Amino acid sequence: MNEIKVCVLGATGFVGSAITTELDKRNIDWIGVSRSVNKDTRIKTLSLHETEKFTAIINEYPHVINAMGSFKPADFESNTKTVFQTFWDNLQLLNLILIKAKTESLLHISSGGTVYGDYNGRPSLESDWLKPKSWYGKAKVIEESILEKASIQGNFNYICARVANPYGNLKFTHHGFIDVLISTIRNGGKFHTFNNDTYSRDFIHCSDMAYIIIELLKHSLSSEAGNSVFNVASGKSVTLKGIMQYVKSISPTFEGHFDRLPTDYDVITNELDINAIKSIGIKVDDFFDVKQYLAAKINNGKES
Repeated sequence: MNEIKVCVLGATGFVGSAITTELDKRNIDWIGVSRSVNKDTRIKTLSLHETEKFTAIINEYPHVINAMGSFKPADFESNTKTVFQTFWDNLQLLNLILIKAKTESLLHISSGGTVYGDYNGRPSLESDWLKPKSWYGKAKVIEESILEKASIQGNFNYICARVANPYGNLKFTHHGFIDVLISTIRNGGKFHTFNNDTYSRDFIHCSDMAYIIIELLKHSLSSEAGNSVFNVASGKSVTLKGIMQYVKSISPTFEGHFDRLPTDYDVITNELDINAIKSIGIKVDDFFDVKQYLAAKINNGKES
């Protein structure tokens, strides 16, 4: 595994930077690509329009992890036509680059929180019919399909990782529910969330997420792997109300309000089945517990 060379697309983002940290832990040779300038000389600043430079990088680092994501879910709702067109154009460019380059494998990061749509009475399986409510979720489904087709045309391995709701990347303290909640408490602010008691999410610490992703990369290189889709999650969905009540119990001065109304494109209850990752030997017993993480951050500010 240490002999492979990995190209991380979106290496400076929340997910991408967590992945590069895990690659460093394992002494795996990697190069990153990002639109943002970075001090790490291993991360190259490139646009997808620079196809020749992109292709040359992948030729040298042929195991690609796609963690790119320039748009937030709200962007697709507020400016649907323009954002979707840009998303589509970028996807076509990436598709062509991957096919043209000497790509050996692609591990694509998708959205386990949106592609399945509303809760259907049990945790979502990778084989479930995808029924996203938001334009962001619909875009992610299209992206999965096109990149899988690219893997067939380009004759390279393909794995799709449907990631839940990651938290805990110390480089991004205002990303997602958990990190924004911690920042709000530390700053003595008021926190507002949805008024629906059943509103729940599967939260996974970014280091656990990155661990799973690299294990999936290893799996994709095995002879029996084939093309596969995996939920990347903790397997434990918790209500936002439960988290707020827990925070109040350990920080009595915390001021939380349940006054936000869900939009028509919000998924209310999100639960993901993780038996698929367990079936290939990925261990989940030592994963971070989100409430324990909150307690450590709120009570004594430990870096974890």
